[in-house]
Parts: sequence; structure tokens; C-alpha cells
Amino acid sequence: GQTLAQMALAWVVKDVQVATTVVGARTIEQLEENVRALENTLFSADELGEIDEYADDLGITLWPPNP
Repeated sequence: GQTLAQMALAWVVKDVQVATTVVGARTIEQLEENVRALENTLFSADELGEIDEYADDLGITLWPPNP
């Protein structure tokens, strides 16, 4: 029930390690759509697993070790 952009924003803001999320919006409508991501920030274990799977396929390190 979300756009891909909304899902991405919801995924980022659900992480307590993330202090700030920067979004790019050129119009009020885009900003309003981005804010609607906050309506659904809950992900099932299956959904998180699928997100991680795609990130792994692309070689993205989701949780890099702290320096």
C-alpha cells in the first residue's frame, strides 16, 4: 500500500540508528507523499528479509561495522 519511495523512507526512519533523513522534493505534492511514508513504518520479518535480499544481491552493506 505504499509507493517505492514511501517504502524506502519508512525503512530508513524505522531504524533508531538513523538520526536524520534527507528527502528531495520539488513540489508540495512530493513532500506530502514523502510524509505519508510515516503512516506505515512497520515491516514484517518477511518484508525485511526481502529488502535485505535485494540489498545483498546488489552488494550493498546495510549494516557496516563501526570504525
